[in-house]
Amino acid sequence: MYDNTAEKVDEVAERILMLGEVPVHNFSDYLKTSKISETGIVTDGEEALQYVLNTYKYLLSLECKILSAASEISDEAIIALMSGYISEQEKDVWMLVSYFTK
Repeated sequence: MYDNTAEKVDEVAERILMLGEVPVHNFSDYLKTSKISETGIVTDGEEALQYVLNTYKYLLSLECKILSAASEISDEAIIALMSGYISEQEKDVWMLVSYFTK
């Protein structure tokens, strides 16, 4: 999940650069601007799963808003990125819920 997220951050940053803007590019700035809070040490598996699922829920809602805005301006690159992220993350959520509710 960590490597996958880092790859997505890089893809979005590259798109921002292609649009002539400057993306946030250091970890301290990410922490300042993020709407996803950092957690401490989690030792309960169900608590960790719930945190991950809540994070996915937030990201999916944000990605849907970005997808809608990109559709309005016909930005095919962002549409493709967000569509791919949404599809992948919906599958991840389904797999996590399926695995842990057995």
